[in-house]
Amino acid sequence: MLERLDQKRDEKLRVERETREQENRQRQDTMDATVQEILVSANLEIIREQLRERVRELNEQERRMREQEAERQETERQERERQETEQQERDQREREQQERAREDESQSHKRRRYN
Repeated sequence: MLERLDQKRDEKLRVERETREQENRQRQDTMDATVQEILVSANLEIIREQLRERVRELNEQERRMREQEAERQETERQERERQETEQQERDQREREQQERAREDESQSHKRRRYN
């Protein structure tokens, strides 16, 4: 069961990584196109303003990506904690069940001795 969860998590991470890589390529293509447009322009002030705007856009995109990454990591951390808690609870129930079985066996053994 944990292996399936690991596989699902790995697949999810792979898809997210591929998506980020594709987004990065798209951003790079957009930036390259923007630079080309700027280079064609003869007005230096327009070029400067366009570059400043593009830098603001890229900074905003980077900030959003960092936030998304932090959210993803927090979600994964919470999922790991939940799985660990569930496993600990299962282990505890199993120990308690084994202890009850030992006690039942001990009581049964005592009754047989007295009968």
